[in-house]
Amino acid sequence: MVLKQQVEPMEQDISAEAGFDHDFEGMPIIPDEWMKVHVFSVNNKAKIVEYMEKTFYFHDRESTFRFKCVSEILVEYPRFMDCDEGSLILRDFHQKYPDKHFSFKSRFLDRFSAPLRFLAKSGNKNVPKSSDDSMNSLILCLQLMPAVYNVKKASFDSKLDRLFHFVKENASISAIAKAKDVVHHKQPFLIVVGSLEHPLSFNLILDFIVIPLGSDCSRAFNVLFASFFVFRLEFPKHLDKFYLFFEQFVYQIFLGESCYTINPSNQSFANMLDNIASKNLGNSSDAV
Repeated sequence: MVLKQQVEPMEQDISAEAGFDHDFEGMPIIPDEWMKVHVFSVNNKAKIVEYMEKTFYFHDRESTFRFKCVSEILVEYPRFMDCDEGSLILRDFHQKYPDKHFSFKSRFLDRFSAPLRFLAKSGNKNVPKSSDDSMNSLILCLQLMPAVYNVKKASFDSKLDRLFHFVKENASISAIAKAKDVVHHKQPFLIVVGSLEHPLSFNLILDFIVIPLGSDCSRAFNVLFASFFVFRLEFPKHLDKFYLFFEQFVYQIFLGESCYTINPSNQSFANMLDNIASKNLGNSSDAV
């Protein structure tokens, strides 16, 4: 799995041992070591969350400078995999970007869903008919975004499969993850149990590792998107402009002048959606 190159120097020496609990013999409890041997349960969830929050700057820097791939990070911090359906990935993302908790809902679902439906109807495009409205909006965005559909080297179905890989209800998710196409599914993606019309559950795939995310598409996409930033991963080929749109116009993450260039095609697409939203065209009866 491709990680982004990092050039940021270490600003300070952050000890993972400082200021933490002690065991019954008075010895300091090392949070990362404790979390390696204590699997997630309802009883220790609060302690896991506490230790991950307290060690955030330490393990975030380790992810930058020590580890070479996601698998190494997950071996060192295995609770990312089993704690409350990816919640630790979201928590780390929100510690890095604390004002992004509601970005997906407010800046995408609430703002752009109706304009996307309006554009699809105006252009005689097929509108997805999923029981999950968030999935409908994400697929429409993928379908209508010029920077994505202008990529002719991959079909739309192939691009969609890099985001949502649908499997039957009785399928072995772990076997599918281990047998995945290492080029086609090189970066994080979601395995969806069920069909587009009736998605049942979502699973984040990092390398060959499965992280169950529950049944909410909106939350699953939030975790998927967050994983690129928590684990410092490159966006997948053919979907890089799709994720860049969410980075720049939905979550509005600013990574610094040296590595931040607004994509012109995505800017035009966002302006068009905003224009439709401001005129309330997407909510008219013609858009239904």
